[in-house]
Amino acid sequence: MQPTTTTPLDPRELFRLPWTLNDNVLAWLEPTKRCNLYCQGCYSRNDPKSDKTLEQVRSDLDVFTANRNVDSISIAGGDPLVYPDIVEVVRMIRHDYDKKPVLNTNGLALTPQLVRDLKKAGLYGITFHVDSSQVRPHWKNKDELELCVLREQLANMVAEVGVLSVAFNSTIFRHTMKYVPDLVKWAQKNIEIVHGMVFILYRTLRTEEYDFFAQGVQVEVESELVYKDMDENPDPLVAQEIVDVIRGVDSNYQPCAYLGGTRDPHSF
Repeated sequence: MQPTTTTPLDPRELFRLPWTLNDNVLAWLEPTKRCNLYCQGCYSRNDPKSDKTLEQVRSDLDVFTANRNVDSISIAGGDPLVYPDIVEVVRMIRHDYDKKPVLNTNGLALTPQLVRDLKKAGLYGITFHVDSSQVRPHWKNKDELELCVLREQLANMVAEVGVLSVAFNSTIFRHTMKYVPDLVKWAQKNIEIVHGMVFILYRTLRTEEYDFFAQGVQVEVESELVYKDMDENPDPLVAQEIVDVIRGVDSNYQPCAYLGGTRDPHSF
């Protein structure tokens, strides 16, 4: 659905979120780069030999807590549920470091028993990544609204073991942004078991405009990086477009904050 009018966002009316070394709300921990699902547009490679030892995980946590005022630790990957010591990692974060462990997972490996074990170890919440860009068994060729059945199944599985924060991530492409308003409505309808909905705007690397470097060495994007241009999404999405789509069905919708830190003071 396309909005008939656009009301530009005004940075003076929104909170500006800080995002610097010492005030990150969360730290990002990757105990493994292994994954059990292919997601179109993913920034990461599936590395079957990437499991860290618990000593290496602890070393990462030492760095986070020594250098950041961090509230929670997002355990990601790959998919952290394929990591054999994931329950111990959760316990370590909660009891050894007194931080909130939050799992970022596609949910494929989640079982009711594993949810119970994770909660007992001190898990604070789970953020599921579910969207139509994934090559997910039994859910192929489903659109974003059809996948709400799966989202509800996962949320209910978690809700059955007690109080945990539950959120859903969805990568939004130009051809799927029309579903955003209905996903917002679905989250509102299920607010007792769904506490957050995150829309990740897919953006290409814009290789025709920029060169890319890592540690001073130029990176050949096409051969070395996974996260690169996609033929069906050559035009990067920006926040204003998604706001306009939501306002097309809810004229009262208004963001409260934006992520600062770009060189362009007009950018969201």
